[in-house]
This record gives sequence, structure tokens and C-alpha cells, in this order.
Amino acid sequence: MTEHLTIPTRDLVLAVDPTRPIPLYQQLSEGLRQLVMLQEWPADSAIPSERELMRLTGLSRMTVRQAIDALTREGLLRRVHGRGTFIVPHRVDQDLAGVYSFSQRMLSEGILIRTEVIEAIERPSTTEEAEILGLEPGGTIYWLVRVRQIEGDPLVVNKVVLPAHRFPDLLTHDLTGSLYGYMTDLYGLPPLTSIDTMEAVAAPRDVADLLGVKTGSAISLVSRIARTYGGEPIEITQEYARSDRMRYRLQQWADPVLERSVSMITREVHA
Repeated sequence: MTEHLTIPTRDLVLAVDPTRPIPLYQQLSEGLRQLVMLQEWPADSAIPSERELMRLTGLSRMTVRQAIDALTREGLLRRVHGRGTFIVPHRVDQDLAGVYSFSQRMLSEGILIRTEVIEAIERPSTTEEAEILGLEPGGTIYWLVRVRQIEGDPLVVNKVVLPAHRFPDLLTHDLTGSLYGYMTDLYGLPPLTSIDTMEAVAAPRDVADLLGVKTGSAISLVSRIARTYGGEPIEITQEYARSDRMRYRLQQWADPVLERSVSMITREVHA
């Protein structure tokens, strides 16, 4: 993970104007926000202390604290007791709508992802894996563990199980790219439907080490079973994500039956 840096204040200018109708703490919080949003200050850096901000702006401790509290509530800053206040790394938004390829979706949003393959082996399936994938007990599967990184920081750990007989010689390919791309283009078995389950979990030791967090830290887990033509199961995935760097987004629509009912009630009221 990125080491904590302290932002130099020698050339820092944070102008506040008491003649403006905007409260002083809001002026200071806006100045700090601009420095964070414009990436003038790197993520995980410690911002100047309250005492230093008081010196730079001439404001009282209470006013400075109000400004910092406002940005903390927004999620741009976080306080660490006894250490200071730090800039929260930018969070990546991941849509849960549709059966998505992580790498392709990030690329479509202009986010460059680096993938490191930790493990890629062929092994017998467990009882549970065989049951889910419709294999004979001990049937051969591919087991993949990959880490997705942004700017050198680990973001997601993927553990993937695929039925080997459906994707012969898959392990000979470059597995840092999109698995869904290979499954679709090389093997003609695109993931068409999936059941995804999302939950908060305590990071297991192996995942924590790969994500650069403490064992037991709160992280997100999305579990997926994907199916192709005819409802055939072709993938089991566990996606562990750092909750401080990744958040999931789901767009939903009203139930068509409910929507029609509301529309009818509205017409009756206005009749």
C-alpha cells in the first residue's frame, strides 16, 4: 500500500476572506477540497496539522476543525487517532448491473488496471465445486487467483473456478487480460446470466496479504455463479475488494406491476 506522506507547506496558499458572505470554515474546506480533487496532494498523504493550518490561514482552531470535519463527512479525509488526518484514496465505482468483465468495464471508464496472476493451476474439484459446475466428483477444474491493481495499489483479489473440459488449454494463454473475453471469443461460451451475492466479510489471511490490509479487516466479497447457453454453469468466482478503494453500485427499476398500479391510482385521483 502507499506509504503515508506529509504534505509540505512551504509553498502552500490557502486564502480565506472574512469580507465574503461565505463562512470561513466553508472557504477553507473548499480550498482543501480543490487540492484533493485536483490531485495536487497524493492519496494517503497526511494533510497539514490543525496548528499548521491555523498558522497558514490565521483562523481559529474551531474554524479549522469545522473545515476538516466537513471533508471527513464527505469521505475525502479520514482521521487516525494519534497520527493525523489523511487523504482518502479515490474509490472505484463498480456497477453490478449485467454480467460484467471487471477489466473491460474499468477500461471502458478510462481506468487502467494491472493484473498479477498469483496462481493458475489445474486440480481436482472439491465436492461443492463439482456440484455447482455439474461435474463428476473430483472432476478437473482450473483454479485461478489474480490481483487487480490501480497505480500500484491492490484493489481486488479474484479467485476463479472454471470447468477444464469446457476451456481446454486456457492456462497457456495470457491470463492478465479478460477471462470473459477468452471464454467468449476463443471458446464460444459467453457468460450470459449469473447470480451474484455481495456481503461484508473479515479478510482471510491470504486475501489480506494480497490486498495489503490487516487480517480480519472489513472488506467486500462478491460471489458469482455464471452460466452460458442452456443455463450451463461455467464459472464460480469470489471477488474480494478493499472497501476503502471500491464501492459497488446497482441501478434498479420499479416493478412493472407496481408501476402500473401506481399509475392507475394516480389517474383515478386526478379523474
